[in-house]
Order: sequence, then structure tokens, then C-alpha cells
Amino acid sequence: MTISPASIFGSPALLSTTPAAQSAARRLASIEAARGAACLAVVLYLTLGSLPAAELSPVLALALGAFCHGWLGVHVFFTLSGWCIAERLALAHRRRESLPAFLADRIRRVFPTYWCVLFVALVLVVAASPLNGTPVAAAFPAGAAGWFGDLTLTHLPLAQTPHLFVSWSLFFELSCYIATALALAIFHCVGALRSAVLPLGAILCLWPLTGFQFAPLLALDRWPDFFFGALAWRLVRAPADVSAHLALRLSALYLGLLATRDLPAAPTLAAMATAGALFLSSRLSIARSHPACWSPSAQFPSLYLLHVPVLSLLVNLASRLFAKSSWAFALSCLLALASAVVTGCLLHRFVERPFEALRRRRIAPAR
Repeated sequence: MTISPASIFGSPALLSTTPAAQSAARRLASIEAARGAACLAVVLYLTLGSLPAAELSPVLALALGAFCHGWLGVHVFFTLSGWCIAERLALAHRRRESLPAFLADRIRRVFPTYWCVLFVALVLVVAASPLNGTPVAAAFPAGAAGWFGDLTLTHLPLAQTPHLFVSWSLFFELSCYIATALALAIFHCVGALRSAVLPLGAILCLWPLTGFQFAPLLALDRWPDFFFGALAWRLVRAPADVSAHLALRLSALYLGLLATRDLPAAPTLAAMATAGALFLSSRLSIARSHPACWSPSAQFPSLYLLHVPVLSLLVNLASRLFAKSSWAFALSCLLALASAVVTGCLLHRFVERPFEALRRRRIAPAR
């Protein structure tokens, strides 16, 4: 789950006194636009990706071809999160926020909405059990390890299959928060090592190239995505920072080594393109703040988490009623997509926003 800039930066009233906050506000438009486009790509990819292309109507087959790479939107989210969490780290350091307070704030941002979506997903799977001919017990996580992994988002290191399909990405988000907390500790306690944080982050990008599998370090598999976003933010904020330029050279080394390995390069290229676009838009002053309006990005966490359970139930039902090559099935897929968007908006309005309001009230005095 990637975090909305509004929740990371706080409200304009709280941050308007600092130049950094004004810069963040100018960048908000480009970040929100990128998040909205990536959200749309991911949702459409997961709507159509499981369908057999050969059996679809021409319209659905065309849409499937157009969004066959929509899964890369997740890596765009990761890079945007890296950019935003770098700004959040700077704010935490300026106000001398403690590590427990920082991590508690991040936990409150992620888990309440996630747990609500997990509950809804369980209800939907139970409701779909008669359609699938499966026992109700199969709708729930398997054993204590499965429950623990789903409730704590540690299913990947525990080698458990996540019950909520897209929740694997939240594990990497939380891991990024932990890494940010370690950087905050260095800033607070070991100021002399501050200039080593970015080069160390670039060195950690090399870990996925080793091919060594170690469960506690599984989070580093997608670390480069987050790091590129954080590095781009730093290069905009402090163009003359020697450590940032050293990290940039180390990142180039990572890319050169990646080209020599038999590893998928598309996620890294998507992350690089996102970081580059944010850097250029900020340096060229393309992005400007804009009035609040509805966009997929505004409802992103709720829509991203909830759309798979809703879509899978409705598309599965449609496939039993209509031939996949029929216009009725294409219309059913469109209605399923609309239903996912509506339920995501409702969850955002009645669950995510109230929890977010409570979280902001808790941290407002510290700012």
C-alpha cells in the first residue's frame, strides 16, 4: 500500500510555515497524478489479467493488451512512497520525533484500514463459497501461522500465502518504515554518520543481485524502488549534497550490475522512470498545488486493497452466467469494476478517513 502525500505531509495549515512544506505542496499535484494513473493501471490489470485472452470479446481483448503491464504500477507506488517517506523523515528529524512515536504513527496509518479490508475480504470469500463449491473453513487463513501472518503483514517472511492478495505490497511498505526509523535514529543519536545514510541505502540496493535468500532480509528485494524515490527527493531538496551524488553513482553501479544478471528489469525501470519524472517536474516547477477533487489516488489505499475481493467475486459470477466472448460478459466486467471503485470510495469515506483524522489529531501537537 502506497501512502497518500496528504497523510504524510499533514495538512497545509500545519506545515505552511516551512519552506519544505511549501515545496511539498507544489509537488503534490505530480505525485497525486502519478498515483492515480498507477492505481488505474493496477486495477484494470487485475480486473482482466486472470481472464483467457483467446476467449474474450474484442473490446476486452484490446483492454487486456493495453494494460498487460499494469502490474508495474505497484513499483510506481513504491517509488512514490520512497519520495514521500523521505519528506516524512525530514519532518520527524526537525521536530525531534522519537522512534516509537514515528513507528506508532506509521502503524496507525496502515493497520486500521487494512484490518477492516481483511474482514470484508473474509466475508466476501465466505459468501462466494457456495459458488465455488468450497467449504466455508477454506475461506479463512490456515492455522496460527496464517492468521499471524495476515494480521501482522509478515506472511512473506513466514512463507504464508497472503489471504488478501495485494497485501504483500504492504509488507514492503512497513519494511521501508522500519528502515526510515533506523535512519531517524542515526540522525538523532549519531549525527556524524548522517552523510553515510544515502550511500548505505544505495549499497543495500545490491542485495537482490546476490540471489541469496534469507527470510529476515526479504524486504530488501524491493528496496531499490523505495530508494530511488528517496534519492530523487534528496537531489531536489539538496542538489549540492555530496552524499546524494555518491549514492547516485552507486545506484548507477547497481543498474549496470542488474544488466548483467538474468533478473527482471521492468520493475526497476518503472521505478527509475517514476523517480526521474518526479525529479524533473520538481526542478522544472511543472507541478503546482491544485484544489481538492475526486481522483483514484485520493481513495488509493482503500481502492487498492479492496478491489481484488470485490472483482474476483463479481467476475467469477459473471463467468458462470455469460460466455466470456459475449458483450454481456464485457458489460459485467465493467459493472464489476464500477462496483470495486464504489466500494473503495465508501471504505475510504467511512473507514479510512475517520481513522486518518484520529491519527492526525494525535500527531498535530508535535508539529
